[in-house]
This record gives sequence, structure tokens and C-alpha cells, in this order.
Amino acid sequence: MNNEDELQATISTRIIEKVVSENVVISDDAAEWAINDFTRDYYSTHKCKQNKNLDFPGTKRDYSDGTSRRLSESLFGGKLINGKKVPRPWLIYSVKGLYSVQLVFFLR
Repeated sequence: MNNEDELQATISTRIIEKVVSENVVISDDAAEWAINDFTRDYYSTHKCKQNKNLDFPGTKRDYSDGTSRRLSESLFGGKLINGKKVPRPWLIYSVKGLYSVQLVFFLR
């Protein structure tokens, strides 16, 4: 086992101990995250669920000219000038809003 594997195992063990000992709830909804060192550590080593397969209820906006728009799954990825598609793993959807993981952690 190399140093990186040992570090990952140590972090995972600490996370499990914290969840069990303090009844911490890991939520898929970023609006419910308690922002603290534990949450930052957890989501820096585990992927956030983006909730991008939802119908995005509540995102539809109607305008006076009869047009409307709503959040779509295409926002969770982009296309570079060379045509390469790139994901936006830092973007997550909550029923309460659209969040950037970095902004949630450092601006709250």
C-alpha cells in the first residue's frame, strides 16, 4: 500500500467514525449541508451527487413575452472550442437552488 492509499484509508476511517459517533447525516441536497471541517473533508474525498437526472421542479420561469426557460441537464457539462465535451462536477442541483460546491464550502 502506498502513501496515497494509506491516506485515503485513514480519511475514510475517520469519516465513518465521525458519522457513527455524532450521528452526522450526509445529504444529497447541498442546501442541507452543515458547513464545517467534516463536511469539507467528506466532499473533498467523495463525489457530490449532482441530482442532474431530476425534472428540475421549480426552475421554470415564464416571461411576459410568452417565452419560458428552465434548467436542463445540459448545464452540467460544457463543450470546448475543439468540440471536446467536459463535465462540470462542481455544479450541483438542489430543489432550493443551483450550487457550486466551492462556493458552498467557502462563502457560507
